[in-house]
Amino acid sequence: MKRGFLLAEETLKMILALISIGILAFLLFSIYGSREDAKDLELATESLNYLVQEIEVGATQVEIYNPEGWWLISWPYEEKRPEACSNLGWENCLCFIDKSYDSFGPDGYSEDSDDGVCLETSLRVLVVSDSEEQVPIKIVNPPLVLSIDRSEAIILRKS
Repeated sequence: MKRGFLLAEETLKMILALISIGILAFLLFSIYGSREDAKDLELATESLNYLVQEIEVGATQVEIYNPEGWWLISWPYEEKRPEACSNLGWENCLCFIDKSYDSFGPDGYSEDSDDGVCLETSLRVLVVSDSEEQVPIKIVNPPLVLSIDRSEAIILRKS
């Protein structure tokens, strides 16, 4: 009788230990994930500052290295602006957004700017594809080389 009681007690201790380890592992991965997100946001902010500075000084080409997987988009996009731009009264702004491309379309568009960083530009520049249609550009395989055409007021991915 005493052996069965000890076995149940040890089993309960093992289950509680496994649950505790699981909770600790979850917390560790959560902290790591939030730290990576903060790092990407910081990289996006620095890259966007650099891009806007280069536009303001009249550069015709800019290399962007970070954050990989994010999207560069100009606003207004489809005549809408994210809250980060409209709340500050910005007419024109550039943003790095960490979203899927589908969320930029007219059906899935969101004015929520929590997934990125935006800066005002004095010149309204459009981020366009090769077809000269306003389309976000994704940073894939950095560096992303952007060509800035001030006469047309567009930013193109340089091939």
